Amino acid sequence: MYSQRLEEILTQLGRNPADLIWARRMLGLRHEMARTLLATPPARLEPLYKSDFGEACFTMLNGGISGYPALDQEREFVAEVMRQVTGDNANHAALNAVLAASLYENPYKYLPCETLPGIPVWMLRTVFRCVLGQQWLFREKGEIELYYRNVSRWVDYLHANILANRSSAHWQEVLRAFLQYASFVSLYFSWHNLRDLCRKRAELIELAQELWDARPDFQFGPRARDGGRIRFGVLMQDLDPRSETFATLPVFAHLDRDAIEVVLITRAIRDKKSAELEKYCSARADRLVEIPADIKASVEIIRALDLDAIWIGTNLAAGTSTFVQLCAHRLARLQLTGGCSPVTTGFHNLDVFVSGHLSEPVKGAQEHYTEKLVCMDGPVLCFDFGQQNERAATQNISRAMLGIPEDVTVYAAGANFFKITPELEETWIRILAATPGSRLLLYPFNLNWTNYYFVGPLFLRITATCKRLGIDVNRVAIKPPLPDIADVRAMLGSVADVYLDSFPHSGMTSLIDPLLVGVPTVVLEGNSQRSRMASGALRDMDLPQLIASDEEAFIRLAVELGQDREKRRQLAKEISQRMTKPPKFLDSKWCGAEMTRVLKDLIVQ
Repeated sequence: MYSQRLEEILTQLGRNPADLIWARRMLGLRHEMARTLLATPPARLEPLYKSDFGEACFTMLNGGISGYPALDQEREFVAEVMRQVTGDNANHAALNAVLAASLYENPYKYLPCETLPGIPVWMLRTVFRCVLGQQWLFREKGEIELYYRNVSRWVDYLHANILANRSSAHWQEVLRAFLQYASFVSLYFSWHNLRDLCRKRAELIELAQELWDARPDFQFGPRARDGGRIRFGVLMQDLDPRSETFATLPVFAHLDRDAIEVVLITRAIRDKKSAELEKYCSARADRLVEIPADIKASVEIIRALDLDAIWIGTNLAAGTSTFVQLCAHRLARLQLTGGCSPVTTGFHNLDVFVSGHLSEPVKGAQEHYTEKLVCMDGPVLCFDFGQQNERAATQNISRAMLGIPEDVTVYAAGANFFKITPELEETWIRILAATPGSRLLLYPFNLNWTNYYFVGPLFLRITATCKRLGIDVNRVAIKPPLPDIADVRAMLGSVADVYLDSFPHSGMTSLIDPLLVGVPTVVLEGNSQRSRMASGALRDMDLPQLIASDEEAFIRLAVELGQDREKRRQLAKEISQRMTKPPKFLDSKWCGAEMTRVLKDLIVQ
């Protein structure tokens, strides 16, 4: 009953995320479920949560229901629920109160990690999804810092106790829950060095392989010194048309094939939408090897290839999927990865992280990595979009269609939904406030991240931010997902005047779209690879004047460009000219030459 009601609500909100009637029905269902939980005796809580009720509750939590603030009429009720799980009650709160509170406030804010031994196995998935899973939305400024601190405590606690109690059945269940639900993506949106957290995460993944009868470590025999080609494997989860595929293609497409044999390795999962790209990728390798979903079988197949080196072309520092667990194993004599992971992997079997000197700080870059850092002579990432660039737009989007006057400055931002923290959102709205009449166009729904977005809380937060800063919320337009990347570029070319990048986790794939259509971009350069991707691309184009060193400089630069049409015109001309070269981040041949050098330096010499 509950799941059916929720499914109907989510279907309607999927069609129109701004539908207030269905949003209120969902919040009414949340309130009903919270009261049911509080009224449930301890002996009946487990069967209730294992029923349809529990599935509906978990679906709500998984979709980010706690991002919706409490309604005015339920504030007293919510205050009482939170009183039961915070302060002096935090360490001995009743489980039904914890579950009810989680529908309104994420447990990472109030649930101490020391309470974990008292959490039953059936409740672990809820706790781990809420506390250590990807966060849908941070409601207020400062929450990302609180999240970082509390997740750090949880990871420290889990790391110490799971390693110390590795034979315990309970702690092994805890480890299973960690592997299934933990994700470090939301930590990317902090300014902190994540090396230590990633290392502890990796050690837990590595321990799981040992406990469940896998062999993550392996000793290869010495490489034959007969002058033969370097046998180089490229391991990809799939060959679907998405950012990781486009960023991995240049790694192998133009290597020196007289010196390097390329073995492309991917899971045997086929989709119609990837057939064309699969053919394109396969044509740039000596052979294609398919592996099953099973970890142990895949390890055996890859080790039998006797590779000199392997490149792993996926993000290894986000979730803990079986593919990520596969990559924790020793699969070749030398194992490398690069910018698909915006932070270090932490795995002891990953030997080298290949970045670019334009995307790393001058001092202290190695401090962010457990791997040996090797830099190419350029940015961290290069893209080959195959035949994607040849597609024509399916629709023409004009200012009139978006309700935007022709004579105002339009700022555009394509940063993903999850990257839009309260701090970043406020920065963008401050730019609107300083540029009279300007508009902000957001298109944050990249389907590479997820197929569904719980967008109501974002609308509410933007409305509140605009009200607080004295800005009419109608000056912000949010565009639903577009059918194709060609449509995004066409929209930017006809509507946008200035593109605003995200921070601390800067854009790279999303930055290419405005640059391809000559839209000046404003970026902020931070102190790590994930906060220097965009600035590295602009330095590659010799456009340092579009790089800000801090938030205030970012605002000043954006406002200056918004108010100076002639300067925008000159910059647009420069950008268009430099994008025709192409820049290194779109030059597969440059990347191939650099990767050839890297491989020869590391293996042959």
